[in-house]
Formats: sequence, C-alpha cells, structure tokens
Amino acid sequence: MRSPSRMWSLVASTLIMGLPLLWSSEASAHVKWFCAYNVAGAPQGLENVLCADFEWLVAVALVCLMFGCL
Repeated sequence: MRSPSRMWSLVASTLIMGLPLLWSSEASAHVKWFCAYNVAGAPQGLENVLCADFEWLVAVALVCLMFGCL
C-alpha cells in the first residue's frame, strides 16, 4: 500500500503537469497553419528532404541509443 505522502505527491504532480492543458489552444500545435503550405501539391522527394545534417543527426541518435542500451 502506498503511503499518504506519496499519494499526495502523485496527485500534486499530476495536477501541475495537467494544468497547462486548460490554457492551450487548438492552433498552437499546428505549425502548417501559420506558414505557406500547399495541400494540393505533390509531396517532396527524398532528395529534397534528406540532407547531410539530418543523416548526421540520425547517426548520432543511433550511437546514443546503442550506448544507452549497453
């Protein structure tokens, strides 16, 4: 059985983390609403999306994940 102080800390942390949800608006999560975006246009090819920086960051993330697993 959990101690009462642990239960109160769980309730308090849940409330503190949940309060920002009350003040969030619908548009704050959708970046494409605030910049030019052609919905009817064709998707970009991988040669336009992938770049050296992206590949480098993926490699660093994989090394970090492998190191974390070890």
